[in-house]
Amino acid sequence: MHCLQVLYYNVILNKSSAWGTEPWPWYFSNCLPRALCLSLPLVPLGVYLERRTLRLAFPSLTFVLLYSFLPHKETRFVVYAFPMLNASAAAACDHLWRRRRDSWWRALLALGAAGHLLGNLAFSGAALALSARNYPGGEAMLALHERVGIGTRFLKFCCSNDSFLMPCVSFYFVPFPLYFLSCCF
Repeated sequence: MHCLQVLYYNVILNKSSAWGTEPWPWYFSNCLPRALCLSLPLVPLGVYLERRTLRLAFPSLTFVLLYSFLPHKETRFVVYAFPMLNASAAAACDHLWRRRRDSWWRALLALGAAGHLLGNLAFSGAALALSARNYPGGEAMLALHERVGIGTRFLKFCCSNDSFLMPCVSFYFVPFPLYFLSCCF
């Protein structure tokens, strides 16, 4: 029943815009390029070279297209499309790699396909490092962990409603034992 209430509130009443809005093409101009990075141009190539991937890419892109009509957009809403789109990109890489010995041109394309994986790895590492430095909740959780000390197993603390607008997730490694936090208002 809760899922239907969320659907009614966000889609039928269109109240999701209270959480902020993005322009219509945001998923295609911002979200997919950041999520797929260098694999993005390989998606249509994979569909062209391996027609079977159209059964994965088309519904995924349709899903993203339909979500584009809602004013409030977040990456987590369309994250389910990424694996299918990556499968299409992987099919392109496989096709290029298997034909690398046919000519010097195909060998160069295969090298580019393999190199794109290193580029994606570097981009993901840089994005992770920037996210860790750009997330104030992580800083606050680290300060809390340092202040409480290693021996504490349970902690009750109070925080305002505003603090619940951001998830209580820390990008920092905190050694065991884990702290169990209980929030009150």
